[in-house]
Amino acid sequence: MSRSLAGAYGRLARAQGGVGLFNLGDMPGAGDSHASAVALFEQALRLNPADEDSQSALGDAKGDMALWLKQQGRAEEALALARQGLAQAHRSVDAHPGDAHPAAAHPAEPG
Repeated sequence: MSRSLAGAYGRLARAQGGVGLFNLGDMPGAGDSHASAVALFEQALRLNPADEDSQSALGDAKGDMALWLKQQGRAEEALALARQGLAQAHRSVDAHPGDAHPAAAHPAEPG
C-alpha cells in the first residue's frame, strides 16, 4: 500500500512541477508531493527491508526530488539528496548483482 501511494505521489509531483516536463507550475505542491513519495518509500522499506522494488524506487524518488531542489536554487540540498539516492541505487544493485536493473524486472509502479 505505501509503495503504491508513494508512486502516485511521485507521478503527482511530476504533473505539478516536473523538471523538463510540461507541468502545472505548482512548484510548492511538487515539493510536498516529492517529500511524501520519499517518506512513503522509506516507510515501505522499514516494513519490508528486502523489498527490491521499494529499494530501487526510493533511489529514483530521491533523485527526482534532488532535481526539483536544484530547480528551486537549493543546490546543496539537491546534491546531498542526490548522493543519498545514488547510495540507495548502489544498495539495490548490490543486493541483486545478476540483474542489469533490479526494477526493470519488477516495476515499482503499477502500469
